[in-house]
Amino acid sequence: MALAVLISVILHTLIFSGFGWELPSFNSRHSVIEAQLMLLPVKLQEMKPNPVKPKIAKNTAKPVPVPSTVSAPEIIPESTLNQSPAVTTDNIESTEIVPLDESSIVVPQDDPVPRPFTYVVTEFDAKRGQDATPAGSAKITYQALPDNRYILRSELQAKGLLALFIKQRTLISEGSITENGLRPDKFQYIVEKDDQKTNTVLFDWVNKTALFQSKKELKVKVDALPEGTQDLLSFMYQSMFVPPLNQTKFYVANAKSIKEYDYEFAGEEIIESKIGKINTIHLHRANEDSDETVDLWLAADYLHLPVKIVQVGKKGVLEMHMTSIKSDASASPEANNTKQK
Repeated sequence: MALAVLISVILHTLIFSGFGWELPSFNSRHSVIEAQLMLLPVKLQEMKPNPVKPKIAKNTAKPVPVPSTVSAPEIIPESTLNQSPAVTTDNIESTEIVPLDESSIVVPQDDPVPRPFTYVVTEFDAKRGQDATPAGSAKITYQALPDNRYILRSELQAKGLLALFIKQRTLISEGSITENGLRPDKFQYIVEKDDQKTNTVLFDWVNKTALFQSKKELKVKVDALPEGTQDLLSFMYQSMFVPPLNQTKFYVANAKSIKEYDYEFAGEEIIESKIGKINTIHLHRANEDSDETVDLWLAADYLHLPVKIVQVGKKGVLEMHMTSIKSDASASPEANNTKQK
């Protein structure tokens, strides 16, 4: 209804206005309007890569089987190698540092120092000069006793021509075993004759004196006792405790007095013996007051035991060549593995 009323109003208006419209002329020039459709530029949103949190592998990796045939390695472009994930403090796991228990640290040890013998017997052939045939025999016995005590005994038995120059004799040394080696308390020098001759030396370490006694001559003498003094027997076995090249000077008490013995290193030598070749350290001592000399060959593989002794004196030359070594089981590895008879 409303629509009909609206149409009627419009028609009446047109009629009464007298059709005063000016219609366009079809003969007029046409004006052409060109239009071109263009796409509006679209603003692209800048894309930012999302940070990737690296994953830390757990210690649960399984062994990777090795292929039977090895293929050529894959060549990775350099541009790829330069690309590495960003690492921040957020993706690093913290590890607590635990102090190391010192008791669990294993320190490598050097080879242990060989222990001295507790019992050893060395036997010798005794010769006069350059004689090839032995003219006697000798035996030196060392024994460690309880309470850090020791006893050394040397026995020389001469026969034939040697007996004309050297009588049967026995040397005995007794004392203590200290951290510095042997420390004699008593030394006896016994010569077997028709009238047995015995000289005794008593070492008083507290008062630093040495008392010399002669049974035959009934003499008593007191000398000052330097620190570290040895006797004729103990100084040869001191090398079991102190390497011979570390100590070549000794104060030595013989049957009558204390003298300073200065040994020189004469070289390292390999000597022949009845038990085979022996590596030795050769020491030489000359007497400034006389032509007497002493040469010692100490076995390097037997804790520096004397294995050859050459003495040159007024009565000629006495040579002692080792023929056997019998030791206990607490000696050096070399001596333990070679108990010679």
